[in-house]
Amino acid sequence: MCGIFGVICNNGSTLELINALKKLEYRGYDSAGIAYFKNNNIKCIKEVGNVSFLSKKVKKEEMKCGIAHTRWATHGEILDQNAHPHYSNNKKIYIVHNGVITNYLYLKNTFFKNENFISQTDTEIIVHLLERFIINSSMEEAIKKTMKVIEGTYALLIMNVDEPDAIYFAKYKSPLLIGQRNEEIYFSSDINVFELGTKYLILEDKTYGKITSNKMKILSFNYNPIPKFEMVSVNNEYEKKEEHYMLQEIFEQGNVISNIYNKYHKYSNKKLFEDITTAKRIIILGAGSSYYAGLYIKKYFSEYLSKETNVYLASEYPFTQEWILEDAFYIFLSQSGETADLIRCLDLLKKKKKKNLLLTNSINSTLSRNSTYTLDLCAGIEKSVASTKAYIAMCVLPFILVSKIKGFDYSNDLLNLIESIETVLLETESIKEYSNIISKCEKVFYIAKADDINLAYEASLKLREVTYINSFAFPSGELKHGSIALVDNKTMIIAFISKNETKDLILSNMEEAICRKAKSIVIAYNDLELPQYNFKVKNNSILSSLTFIIYSQLFAYYSGINLGLNVDQPRNLAKSVTVE
Repeated sequence: MCGIFGVICNNGSTLELINALKKLEYRGYDSAGIAYFKNNNIKCIKEVGNVSFLSKKVKKEEMKCGIAHTRWATHGEILDQNAHPHYSNNKKIYIVHNGVITNYLYLKNTFFKNENFISQTDTEIIVHLLERFIINSSMEEAIKKTMKVIEGTYALLIMNVDEPDAIYFAKYKSPLLIGQRNEEIYFSSDINVFELGTKYLILEDKTYGKITSNKMKILSFNYNPIPKFEMVSVNNEYEKKEEHYMLQEIFEQGNVISNIYNKYHKYSNKKLFEDITTAKRIIILGAGSSYYAGLYIKKYFSEYLSKETNVYLASEYPFTQEWILEDAFYIFLSQSGETADLIRCLDLLKKKKKKNLLLTNSINSTLSRNSTYTLDLCAGIEKSVASTKAYIAMCVLPFILVSKIKGFDYSNDLLNLIESIETVLLETESIKEYSNIISKCEKVFYIAKADDINLAYEASLKLREVTYINSFAFPSGELKHGSIALVDNKTMIIAFISKNETKDLILSNMEEAICRKAKSIVIAYNDLELPQYNFKVKNNSILSSLTFIIYSQLFAYYSGINLGLNVDQPRNLAKSVTVE
């Protein structure tokens, strides 16, 4: 979840650390900090809040070696003392860490019963272990000994005050990359930090080592060969055109669908198609918005391919009775490609030699490197923490995949969906008016029936993420079975309606809330005869119901703005969920 960065350079400055953290803060923004060599010492600056708060404390200074961190809190409150970097008692060793040390309390009680700890974090145990193990030993040996006793996940960058031109590192189950451009060396949690033309390598698990400006030493516990450097071939710069990334990314969704079509309209993979068609069943795994996308795309495989298809939360799947079925093909959905719950599932499946397909927005990720097949979502960089365009991509790309397997012509469906999305984006003034009402509500219920309920789940999640309003989604008939107890004049009911056979029931359920003073919004297909419409959706594509989601994304965005919230960085969230 956290983002770490390091740099070794000849003529760098502290602003290089700050600029890198700005590109990584989608991974967490509870606090941020840097440490760098200055006058034969290490200077450490950290601050609660996102990188903008830290940047006010950091002056531009020359720097040849430094590390940086942006935090998503897992252990310890959001306080200065829990921010990274952490340092040893003698203030000679400084570290930044992404991951979770699961046995830190055991290690603290075993090795350090009488020592004071500054923070409440799991990370601080690492720097105390390094300080202890380095006595009569080298830093490399101290790192190796530390890796042997800590349990959990970690990507570590380490500086020792006695070596002002070196950064040490260690990696296990948390992403860590090394980049090289001109004479500078970089470390990062994510390739997005690296500029076009940077050479990079992705570190394997259980690797550690030391890098200086003229020497690179990488060691492996598993004796794996060190991977070769590759070249960054994608421009990772992302121009901000709107006031907020979330609004910009909502408006980019039509282009995303076009990008997917352009990339895959000639795509063919005989082996992948065969593995899907010969499998007896399909199992789809995801988390958060990816899970809800999985619920939506289930129908492609069950209806078009006549496959038994089940969708599971990645965090729960290992505990189900259906765990690892012999005749299943697995589809993984992950925006970041670093979702820890999915990585855990994939590790277990690989041991059973099960094949899988990953749909991701990060083709250089851990999941991508270890999956049987990977398809790029083509959504581009998504800076807003609440997913919008990546979700739509997850719903559209499998439709193309299944259509290709069946030999269907899908081009008109995509073109009509793009047209419908563009139509919604012209209705922002009316959407703003209803968002003013939503933002004054204490509860929002999204209701629907049949397949539309899967869209309602995502719509409700988006509103919760961005506005912090208590928002729920359920089949409309369930309103009267308990949840109606919450209904009052500060409740909003939003209905998705796409079928004639469900419209009367949904409207009847809505009336049960309206007569108890709830407010209401109806979003429905334009070819239905309804007594009330607030927004009409053209029914001109198999994918038309996805247009409901565009309305809900805009409701969430404008409601969050009305409430004065940071819609790009909602509290307590992070984009890349790398902890279980």
